[in-house]
Amino acid sequence: MPAGAVMTRLTSADVTAMLVQHAGLRSLCDELEACADQLPDRASLHHATRLSAVLVADLRRHDRFDRLLLPPVVACGPDAAGNPMASLFGRVRIAHGADQLHAEDLHETLQEALQAAAAQPGRFRHDAIGYMMRALFDGCRRSIDFQEIAILLLAGESLAIGARQRLCSSLAGA
Repeated sequence: MPAGAVMTRLTSADVTAMLVQHAGLRSLCDELEACADQLPDRASLHHATRLSAVLVADLRRHDRFDRLLLPPVVACGPDAAGNPMASLFGRVRIAHGADQLHAEDLHETLQEALQAAAAQPGRFRHDAIGYMMRALFDGCRRSIDFQEIAILLLAGESLAIGARQRLCSSLAGA
């Protein structure tokens, strides 16, 4: 099956909606990065906890969106050996799934750190939490970039010029 045949269902509106979600996720990653830079500040810990809850919800919405956006690729599953689109988008889904798990773990850890900080101010593992935060937002950014690059390269000429330009702009600003 040629790569373009699967991507013909991807419309300019789909790309725009995906890029809006990606921009929101990137913004959350930027805010988490700022919080990580300010740890062990308790206000940053509180803010990071709120952001992580939003990120968990946004990653769930993004996963549902991807399942609708790319049904032919997702439906191919592991039995689509030799289909480069199925392989690449399968990896994108795995990366997004890892991001989701890391976001949930981080949120739980931040909640525990808030409780620990309330019981004994200044006594939480801010170095480990900062590391978890950085791993999450770095991975999330890479997953977003990987998905956009995969769509840009594999969709080829089936993408509208405007959609292609928006993808290129998104990647250039990442």
